[in-house]
Amino acid sequence: YQRRVHGGFVAMLVSSTPLRGALRSLPQKLKPLLPTCAAAVFGSQVQPNTAVAVPGFVFHSVLSQQFVRMLGNLSQFLKEGEAHAKARGFKVEDLLTYRLAPDQFNLIRQVQIACDTAKFAAARLTQGEATAPTFSDTETTVEELQARIAATVAYLNKFSPQDFERSSSLSITTPRWNGKTMRGSDYLNAHILPNFYFHVTTAYAILRHSGVGLGKKSYLGNLPFEE
Repeated sequence: YQRRVHGGFVAMLVSSTPLRGALRSLPQKLKPLLPTCAAAVFGSQVQPNTAVAVPGFVFHSVLSQQFVRMLGNLSQFLKEGEAHAKARGFKVEDLLTYRLAPDQFNLIRQVQIACDTAKFAAARLTQGEATAPTFSDTETTVEELQARIAATVAYLNKFSPQDFERSSSLSITTPRWNGKTMRGSDYLNAHILPNFYFHVTTAYAILRHSGVGLGKKSYLGNLPFEE
């Protein structure tokens, strides 16, 4: 199992566009050494300059496990913000409209986009956009934002590793890309992961900057320590 997991993550890394470019730029005489080095470190053979299929369980691990955890943490951020507003005697709705800079989205929009990023990732990587839940982007209260988070988590929990077996090689596009596409593995690495964590982190930062008693442990959430 450990060998399979290591191989999956190496495959994801090697399949990313930046790393493929780096591998191509290596001197020719060094390229034959790469599979041996990868095998020594990770226990799996990885060939440079080849399209590597990322196993479905890797996508599932990110979308249906890690993202679910982080959305749960985001839900807790909002609870802490609500308690802070009550303790300080102001409306929590005021907190929801705060932003870090005049040209940045407010807290409500950060939560909305974090949910959408996770939702659309799972939908597009399984070719299931038509059946993905839709949100109206009209939330104005903590309760409504919590409902959106819960709906997103419920959607992500429906997937199994088998649902993502073909995700690596899919051609993905979005309405904002003007017809441009990228492979499923690159979509996850270059777009979904940084975009999701950007909005979760910004939501955290807005609340922390506003005086809510959050810390790094709040961001990490409950860690799966072994008994």
